[in-house]
Parts: sequence; C-alpha cells; structure tokens
Amino acid sequence: VSESKKILYYALGLSAISHIIIIGFLPMWMAIVLSGLLIVVLVGVLWKQTTGRRAALFTGLGVAICIEAIAWAV
Repeated sequence: VSESKKILYYALGLSAISHIIIIGFLPMWMAIVLSGLLIVVLVGVLWKQTTGRRAALFTGLGVAICIEAIAWAV
C-alpha cells in the first residue's frame, strides 16, 4: 500500500474514532464545535492526499455528512 493511502486510512480511522468519542462523551455544543473542526481537518488531509478522484471522494463525504445531519435532526 502506498504511503498516501496509508495516510488516508489513518485519517479516516482517526476521524471515526474521535467522532464516536466526541458524540458520546461531550455536551452537545462542544460536540458540534469539535465535529466541525474535525471535518475541516479531515477534508484538508483528504484534499492533500488525493489527486485524481476528488469528485468521487467529496461526493461520498457529502452524502455521509447529509446522512449524519438527518440522523441528528431525527
């Protein structure tokens, strides 16, 4: 596996773990702020590490964020 793919896998794994910790253990306002910060960091890392498939990558991220927003609203 190439070095850029390793960085992508680590970034996605860390974002999932930190997301679970933030949502599960912090107050609502702090969870929203930290989730927003982590989204910005994740998008930055993914933008830097991808070159040819950015449209598919960000479409997937957009769908995931929309699903999460719907889950928070319910």
